[in-house]
Amino acid sequence: MSSDKQQKLERYERKDYLETVEFPVEIVGRDGLVREYSFEDAIRLYQRRVTFAPIRYRDAELRDAEVQHCQARIKQLRRSYFVRYGWGTPEGAKDGQALFGDLAGELTAFFQRVFGDSGRSEVLFEALGQTDEVSNWYVTRRAENAAVLLYVYAFGKGQEEMQRERFFSALKQLENSGQSGEADETLVAFHHTSDCGFIITDRTGIYLDAKENAATARVSNEPSEWDNLVDMVRRGQYEQSLVLCHDMVRAQPWDRKAYMMGALLASFLGYELTSEELASLGSMYFKEQAELHYWIGLARYRQGRIEESAESFGESVNRDPSLIAAQYYLAIALVKRGQYGLAYDHCGSSLSIRTDDRRGQVLLQRMAQWIRWRRWMVAGGILSQVVGVAVAVFLGWVGLIPISMGIAVTWGGIQTFQLQTQRIMDLQRFDDISYWIRRINRQQVAPDQMS
Repeated sequence: MSSDKQQKLERYERKDYLETVEFPVEIVGRDGLVREYSFEDAIRLYQRRVTFAPIRYRDAELRDAEVQHCQARIKQLRRSYFVRYGWGTPEGAKDGQALFGDLAGELTAFFQRVFGDSGRSEVLFEALGQTDEVSNWYVTRRAENAAVLLYVYAFGKGQEEMQRERFFSALKQLENSGQSGEADETLVAFHHTSDCGFIITDRTGIYLDAKENAATARVSNEPSEWDNLVDMVRRGQYEQSLVLCHDMVRAQPWDRKAYMMGALLASFLGYELTSEELASLGSMYFKEQAELHYWIGLARYRQGRIEESAESFGESVNRDPSLIAAQYYLAIALVKRGQYGLAYDHCGSSLSIRTDDRRGQVLLQRMAQWIRWRRWMVAGGILSQVVGVAVAVFLGWVGLIPISMGIAVTWGGIQTFQLQTQRIMDLQRFDDISYWIRRINRQQVAPDQMS
């Protein structure tokens, strides 16, 4: 064992996970700098490290040590957060850690975000049922004299993908039924990480009515909170701006621009789960807002959920065909599904759309040209291979020449197409924050979207 590897393993072994940490928590980065992280940002940081451990470490021992370290830190952070901010427990009742284990801290932060609590959330739990994958709870809010239903999903080892699919299936069912107005339960909020998922619903309507009635309009000659947010974004304070977006939607669930800006910033920073969560929650209130469906699709696309992303991009395009970014990613999703004909027709139909993004429209047209070029190259390569097989039947090894040429043409066409579509995306710069701010400021709320 090399001395460098031994030193790294010894550093992992010296870690202490029993201490109750303060928040925001200070974490030393790989560059040696100490940075402050909120609870949720710290959890995401360590979960990303678990995800990228196989890439960072080729050595199995180091990789396993890194994963174990990050998982222990996540448990420590969640335990510490519940100790400092978790809800109180009546005498004789089980506390949060007895009910939910390590997830009690994650649930505490979720309650604070949803209920707008700056301190401890005053809640009471009543168990409604439990299976291996989900537990159901009746949660009473003392402050508002209202109750909600809570679904807690734990993605256990070995069945994470199946359990995660069930979580998203339940969430999608709630979203769809809520839009049709036929649901017994209305989606209030949801949250998910790599190992758990939470859903809060309102069955009676009392909770959502209380939140809506509590929202008051603020009139002031001073710069508005939105003006301050835009100013922070323009100064490049993206992390702080995202925190402010969370605060704004907690205080006012009908703040359309805060949902849009929050989803944009989370997407720009690479927090795909946060971007999807903000955009999905915003789309519950503003289902006609094309940008929100776009960011839902982009978050799902970056997570590899191509089928779901295609649905969200299609929804965005239906709401606003002039949103070229959604048009582009819908074409990409169709390509990844192997539907090149549909992608080509989709790109062609965008040429007649009036849009403020003429440059993006030109690049979308160029993409259609590359799809056509790919079709010619693949067809030509296959034809060359067929000819080669026919020649080989009569002339033997001579047929290998057109077969080899056909394979090279087909492979080259596919690779060139992939490089060019990525180049078009880079040229378009769909993550240009200034463009999105201008677009958000120009948006108007349709009459049927207002509260």
